[in-house]
Amino acid sequence: MTWKRIAVVAALFGIVNVQAQDSFNLKSCVDYALSNNFDLLKAEIQRESINYQVKEQMSSGLPQIAGYTSFSDNVLIPTQLVPGEFFGGAPGTFLPVKFGVHYSVAAGLELNQLLFSQQFFNGLKTARKAKEVVDVSVDQAKEQVVYTVANYYYQAQAFKIQLKMLEDNYDRLSKITDIAEVQYKNDMMRKLDLDQLIVNKKNLETSLNNAKIGYNQQMNGLKIILGMDVEDELTLVDEEIQVKDSEYENIKKISNNLSQKVLQTKLEMSELEYKTIKAGYYPSLHLNFSTSINGQFDKFNFKNEGSFNRYPFMMLGLTLNVPIFDGLKKNSQLKQKALAMEQMKFDQQKTTHQLNLQYQNAVYTIQQNRSIYALQKENLGFANQLYDAVKHTYNDGISNITELINAENSLKEAQNNYLNALMKIKIAELDEMYISGNINELTQ
Repeated sequence: MTWKRIAVVAALFGIVNVQAQDSFNLKSCVDYALSNNFDLLKAEIQRESINYQVKEQMSSGLPQIAGYTSFSDNVLIPTQLVPGEFFGGAPGTFLPVKFGVHYSVAAGLELNQLLFSQQFFNGLKTARKAKEVVDVSVDQAKEQVVYTVANYYYQAQAFKIQLKMLEDNYDRLSKITDIAEVQYKNDMMRKLDLDQLIVNKKNLETSLNNAKIGYNQQMNGLKIILGMDVEDELTLVDEEIQVKDSEYENIKKISNNLSQKVLQTKLEMSELEYKTIKAGYYPSLHLNFSTSINGQFDKFNFKNEGSFNRYPFMMLGLTLNVPIFDGLKKNSQLKQKALAMEQMKFDQQKTTHQLNLQYQNAVYTIQQNRSIYALQKENLGFANQLYDAVKHTYNDGISNITELINAENSLKEAQNNYLNALMKIKIAELDEMYISGNINELTQ
C-alpha cells in the first residue's frame, strides 16, 4: 500500500473517529494528530522519497543494458580514389571507386557492469545514512507535534476552568444584583451601592466574553495542529489538570533528545561523503559486453539468396579507469568537507550546552513554581471561604456592599493567580519531557 492510500485510509479513519467519539482527552488528541497532522504527512512523503534516492544510488551498481537498432539509406554512396596500378593502370594514376551498398541495417545489445568502484560503495553508504537522517527528522517532527498538541490542550483546559469560575462568579453576582435592585426600589439600598454592583457585573461579563473568545481561538489552533478543519466539531473531556509530584535533579538528562541524534547522524553522513570524495582517487573496473548483427543490401529483394548479407559481431572486455590528475578538484572538495565537519562539531557542542541550560531552566521553573502553586491553591480556597462568609454576612445586613465587592475582587485575583501558577508548571513539565526526549510518554 502506497503512502497515498495509507494517508487516505488514515484520514477517513480519523473522520470516523471524530464523528464517533464525543470528546477527546490528551492521548486521543495526540493519536489523532500523529495520523492527520499535515506537517507529519509531508514528512512521511519525504521519508518515502529518500527510499527512492537510495534505490537510485544502488542502480548505478546494477547491470546497465541497452538495445539499439538502426537503418541507413546511402542515397549517394561515397567515392574514394585508389591507385590505378591496382587495376592494371599506369603508376601514379587514380581511379574513382564507390565502396558500399545502398542500404544497411544494424541491431545490437550492449551491457555494462560495474565490478569495482570504491566511490560507488561509499556513495551507497552515504545515501543510506541520509535515510537515517530523514528517519530521525521525522521522529523529531512527531515529538514537536506531540509537544504542541499537549501545550494547546492544557491551555484549552485552563480556559475551560477559567470559564467555569467566571460563570459561577457571574451567576452569584447576578443574583446579588437582582436582590439589590429590589432593595433599591424599596429604599433599602443606596443608588451608589447598586451602581457598584452593576459596574462589577458588567466587568465580569466582559471578562467572561474575553475568556470565551480565548477558548475558541485556542480550540481552533488545536484543530489545525490535529489536522482538522476549523468547522469540525472538537470537544475536550472535562478533567482536572494534574501536577506531577516527580522529583527532579539539575543534572544532564538530555541523552534521549533527538536534536543531538540528528546532528550526530548528519556528522556521520558528512564523514561518509568525505570518504566518497576521497574514493574518487581510486581506480574503477567495468565489464563491457556488446553484440550486434549488421546487414547490407542494394535492393529490397530478400527472396534471392545472397541479396541480404548478415554479419554478426560480439565483444567482451574490461575497462579500467585510473584517475591521474583532475586539477586538484577533489583536493579542494575534501578541504571544504573537512571544514564543514568542523563546523558541525561546534554545532554539536553548542546544542549540548543549550539543551543543558534549557533542561535546568525547566526543572528550576517546576521546582520554584510548586511552592507558588501550592500557595495559590490554598489561597484560592481561602478566597472562596472569605467570599462565602462576606456574602452571608451581607445577606444578614452585617457587611456592606464594599466589603462584598472587595471579597469578589480578591476571589477573581486568586483564581487568576491559581491558573497562572498551574499553567507555568504544566508548560515547564512539557519542556522537561521534550528536552529530555521523553515527550512520547504522552502517547502511551
